[in-house]
Amino acid sequence: MIFLEYISYAIILFFAITWIIGIRKNPGVGLPTVFGALLFFISTILLPLLSFSFYYSLLLIPLIFFAVYLSSLILGNRTPIIASIIEYSSNIFMNLCLIGIDKQKYHLKRKEELKKFVENWSKRKRAT
Repeated sequence: MIFLEYISYAIILFFAITWIIGIRKNPGVGLPTVFGALLFFISTILLPLLSFSFYYSLLLIPLIFFAVYLSSLILGNRTPIIASIIEYSSNIFMNLCLIGIDKQKYHLKRKEELKKFVENWSKRKRAT
């Protein structure tokens, strides 16, 4: 039985590590993705510290995915207080994840993605 607890904790640890690696590989991810990585990271730290059963990680995984979906809706609608809390916490965590990565390369990549988005958007506007 204890073995299953550790497997469930390993699953949430896997999600936390892969999402952080994803942020480091592609710094242009959206804030909801960074917020999800933050929630996975916090849950991997708090579960053992608060001596909860690792079975709770099986409950936390779908809750975190739902929170990521909800945060994308909140950020999209710019809900005043909640959106700013998600935005600030995600930006702080993203800066912590990007320690050691060249900031100029990151900003150039973000500008290129924004330029492509604007070009695609303007093409769609002209087509309609």
